[in-house]
Amino acid sequence: GAEITDVAWNSQVPHILASSAANGTVVVWDLRQRKPWCQLRCESNSSSPVSAMAWNPTQGLHMMTASSDDRSPGLKLWDLRSSTTMPLTTLEGHTGGVLSLDWCPHDDTLMMSCGKDNRTLMWDLYSLQAIAEIPNEDPSGGQQQQQQHQQQQQQQQGQINLEDLTLEELHEMSQMEGLTQEQQMQIQAQMQLLVDGEDDERPEEHFLTIALNGTILGATEMVTGFPPSGLLMTSAFDSVHEDDLLGMHAIKTHFWERDQPDVEVYLRRRTIEGDWIWLVAKVVSYIDSPVPGIIVHEAIVKNENVAVIVSRITRIASLLLQAVESSLFGSEVGNNTGGDSVDASQDEAVEIQAMLLNAAENLGIDLSNSDNPLRELMEAAANGDSMWGGDVLISRGGTGEGRARDGKKSMDIVDHLKSGAALDLSKIILTEGEVKLVTLVLTGRLQIEDLGPLLYLALNSPEMDLVAATDEFYSLSEQQLKANSHAQSPSEMVLLQPPPLAVINLSF
Repeated sequence: GAEITDVAWNSQVPHILASSAANGTVVVWDLRQRKPWCQLRCESNSSSPVSAMAWNPTQGLHMMTASSDDRSPGLKLWDLRSSTTMPLTTLEGHTGGVLSLDWCPHDDTLMMSCGKDNRTLMWDLYSLQAIAEIPNEDPSGGQQQQQQHQQQQQQQQGQINLEDLTLEELHEMSQMEGLTQEQQMQIQAQMQLLVDGEDDERPEEHFLTIALNGTILGATEMVTGFPPSGLLMTSAFDSVHEDDLLGMHAIKTHFWERDQPDVEVYLRRRTIEGDWIWLVAKVVSYIDSPVPGIIVHEAIVKNENVAVIVSRITRIASLLLQAVESSLFGSEVGNNTGGDSVDASQDEAVEIQAMLLNAAENLGIDLSNSDNPLRELMEAAANGDSMWGGDVLISRGGTGEGRARDGKKSMDIVDHLKSGAALDLSKIILTEGEVKLVTLVLTGRLQIEDLGPLLYLALNSPEMDLVAATDEFYSLSEQQLKANSHAQSPSEMVLLQPPPLAVINLSF
């Protein structure tokens, strides 16, 4: 008999087993009867072996077979109820014989295959097309390194004509080790010549299919010049400018993933030449397979001044969002620690208040009617010899050492505050509109869930007037607060809810 190449248990019937052979056949066995149930003639040529097969995980009469013959490297889908000689369809995409295949156990519309052409393809059985390819870092089983070594030797000997290489080949060559500075300059110069000649041919937009974790599942021809195949299974954030990362992530998390695809984000992506290019991105579609994700449309920005303004405001808003949610999340965690436990932020507030009162007692200051006890303490410390006295001694003129009462460790109140949620806007010169935006959030006049809609309206207005938008919101909140005097019950009153931030850094 012919050599057996593969065996597979039926996914639905435990006593059904299939075996494939090197003569192009598959035999389906009924182990209870101890005889073949049917035989598939998969390949017309008996010298074309069936290299692999798989049962549909949910349909026990559907099977996929593959051939390792380079002359017919297709995948064939069979329905055993209809025919054992004619497949339902053939999937074509490999250029070399198929070595292995596997049906997704969680989604019977997805199939993976790999072949002699060093390609691993993901198939969508609805469209009967390969929808993704997993890149192979060493697509020739060591031949790529050997080829690079040969190219390096030829380059050193002056045998390679750089004008004969494509931009992608030049980029790969530039990554090789051992090149001299002169060779690197020659390669970069030739890459620049190709780029200058191809700039007009590059598209002004592209589409990225991105999983929820940021992995690129598919890409069209890129504005940045990178080959789409080289981007598969990499992160969509890898080529984004570091100043735009936080804004992109915030828009993706708080808008795109919450069914608000029209919200745009301006970002810079690195091109294959190492430059930065401004793009505007938004979601055009959502996908459920092969994994949940989004399809993002990115296009070249016509007005970079607008891009700079929007990107900057998005970044500041993202820092606000991140800090406020961090502080609120901390409170929620505290509330979930148990029925008898005290909220962590309340513990910290009580502890800080006790420290302030103790310091005031040591300095002989009455804080009972003070609107700003910390400021009064700081002013008193500026005129005195020590600030905290008992619990924490910070001597102005000497090297005083803090001793905690009742055996407790000494504590610096600033360090204690820094351990809480912080808003860090340091080294950013805020505009008038940005200052008003931050003030609205920190005073509780603007709740964090309203931040996105406010910015969306402001940035989509004809003049992108953030000042006018924040002023309008401030006036509205003032009217609501004034209406409290006419409220008939506490439930009708509008209360300010400032976020419980511990530190706000606006230094420059």
